[in-house]
Amino acid sequence: MRPFFLAVGLLLSLMIAGCSAPRSSALSINDVPTDLSVKVYRHLEGSRHTYLVMSPKGQLSFGGGRQAVLKTAAPVGPLTPEQRQEIWNIIVEHKLLDVKNQSAFSTGKHTTYDVEIKTDKGFGKKEFRVMDNNVPTGVKLLHDKLFEFQAQQRYRNEAPAAVPSQDQVIR
Repeated sequence: MRPFFLAVGLLLSLMIAGCSAPRSSALSINDVPTDLSVKVYRHLEGSRHTYLVMSPKGQLSFGGGRQAVLKTAAPVGPLTPEQRQEIWNIIVEHKLLDVKNQSAFSTGKHTTYDVEIKTDKGFGKKEFRVMDNNVPTGVKLLHDKLFEFQAQQRYRNEAPAAVPSQDQVIR
């Protein structure tokens, strides 16, 4: 009977070790999953909030302030394949699928990020919260890159303000 328990114990420890292997080790940086989606919510000290969503189709959406708190975002435009590649590079290079979740409660003194990365291509869904002084560089980069892309889209889509030429200026 004892060998049976040893075998079961060994099998369980191998299964647990296999399940805890880093997800990032199986990823190819050159192969962006076609169904990749990303959600990043950020709360900064002083009640500043942003919420960025990249859909599986590459549609980028943004919500700021109250919209972000409510986790609602308005579409700003599609990402290019190159932009999606940049997002994927950050996820893989910074091993964001391996980030450990922190406590559910922040001290409220610094920054809190809630991140969801999802793909059905064998990696599933990864959700985590990081905060205060423990925010990995890759999380900040992911947020900032998505924010940069939405700013480019929003300003590209807005009609330029009419600027008077030299001849039209009243003197």
